Amino acid sequence: MAQTTSDPNRRPHAMRVITGGRSAVAESRDEALEFVVSTRAGDRLEPWALPSSPAVTRVLEQAAGAGLDPELAVRLCVEHALVRATLCAVRVDPRLVDGLASGQRFEQRADDRDAAYARRLTLTAARAERPAAPSTVGLPLRLAGQLADTDLPALLRDADVEQARAWELAALADGRTMSEWAPLAALRAQSARLRA
Repeated sequence: MAQTTSDPNRRPHAMRVITGGRSAVAESRDEALEFVVSTRAGDRLEPWALPSSPAVTRVLEQAAGAGLDPELAVRLCVEHALVRATLCAVRVDPRLVDGLASGQRFEQRADDRDAAYARRLTLTAARAERPAAPSTVGLPLRLAGQLADTDLPALLRDADVEQARAWELAALADGRTMSEWAPLAALRAQSARLRA
């Protein structure tokens, strides 16, 4: 049954704006838009099972203390451990690279994604005291060949979140992955020693 109205200006089939629903997204253009970049540009992640172990728990506790996302910390520590193992296999002391990582600085402007990732690595956030262990972790596909027969908890046994973060920042500043940067940095350092 059609309703009649006494308003002479009202058109019978006019569109009306209904108030309510979703609130306005942004009142002001001055508000900063924030996004989190937790991977390197170009890294494709593949899920890997992360069994619970004392080593994994220790990495997660270090991540909480460092203000890093647990999955990001595990990802950094896995690559760091793989690179350290590679250096040791060719008789290069990883402590040589530790010193180089602490002195590395960005010498050129990073693109937006790398800059956002560097901020993610350097800005710490308060985390829960007892982080929940993820059952899986996204690891870079480029590491899959090295991880094929690897026991992740054993690999993380001697993990150091702060050192892994320092190596990642140094690699990022050099425009490389940690796996590319560390052997090259060690080679440069050994070459400089031979010339001295």
